[in-house]
Amino acid sequence: MDYKETQEMELEALEAIYQDEIEILCKDYPDINLQITLNSHGEGIIDAHEAVQPFDTILKIKLPHNYPDVVPDIEIENLEDLFDDKRVNKIVEDLKSIGESNCGMNMIYTLVSGLQDIIGELTRELKKRHEEEFEAKLKQAEEDEKHIVDGTPVTVESFSEWNKKFLAEMRELRDAEQKAKEAALAGKLTGKQQFLKDSTLFNSDLTLLGNEIPDEEGLLNNATEETVDIDESLFNADDEELELLSSQED
Repeated sequence: MDYKETQEMELEALEAIYQDEIEILCKDYPDINLQITLNSHGEGIIDAHEAVQPFDTILKIKLPHNYPDVVPDIEIENLEDLFDDKRVNKIVEDLKSIGESNCGMNMIYTLVSGLQDIIGELTRELKKRHEEEFEAKLKQAEEDEKHIVDGTPVTVESFSEWNKKFLAEMRELRDAEQKAKEAALAGKLTGKQQFLKDSTLFNSDLTLLGNEIPDEEGLLNNATEETVDIDESLFNADDEELELLSSQED
């Protein structure tokens, strides 16, 4: 078998089939290598459009000098953000198994078809993962809402502790209100209320009255001591007027 001619002819056929997906990295025998990029939403991917963002998978192939009698070197790239190394390595192993089943024949097209089927599986895995994540978030949201509605279960101990705090707060509130009322009424007491409230005011009023009102004995003494001057001419004038009036009548 002319390996060089076989590889060059297969490479030419692949370029015609995968015009937009293939990139020839090296065309020189015996170092021919290439890569084919498959999109998860591309043609031939089963159920690829269901609830999953599209992603690209890059298949890199390097042909040994005695290909196709041996399986080519295979690498998978661009899946590290979606799948772990274990899953990516399994893809490579599955493709190698396909290659081993096709040794002696041109197998790159078969490998690409196998990868398309695997990408369909990857898409379903991602879909399932997204559904599980969504259900987990929904369940957590329901539990949070239930916790808010139900609240913390009340026990005898928790109620007793709450009741003590409540009564203490109510006492403090009543005391504060009473003090506020007393402060507000301090400047609004009636004379009687103020008189009864402050005994010193009562005593001070008595002292004031004692100083202003003299006793009866003092009044009599003042009356005897004081003399009143009488103007006798006023009485004489009145007598003269009476006599004049009497003569006129006669």
